Amino acid sequence: MAEAKDVTITITDRLFTLELALEDLELIEVIFGALKKYVKKGSPINLKEACVDLDSLSKKTVIISKTISKGKEVDEWIGETRELMAACALRKEKGEQ
Repeated sequence: MAEAKDVTITITDRLFTLELALEDLELIEVIFGALKKYVKKGSPINLKEACVDLDSLSKKTVIISKTISKGKEVDEWIGETRELMAACALRKEKGEQ
């Protein structure tokens, strides 16, 4: 049996937020696939993505906001997100966080 993954769900009066560890790539890929399937069936999404960089000297946040309505756009976003995740993992390995 596979090891259980940590999944945190936060529900407020207007949001359902899902948190996964960056190391859980297989589960993250399932989420990517579900979003791509949703968009491909003709349902666009308004995407808001925040990338928070916490280092010893500053706290930076990059916010990406876009509407995605085509499978190709989902693929581009997934590629961008994978790059951000890889950069975060690399910093963690080097002890920068």
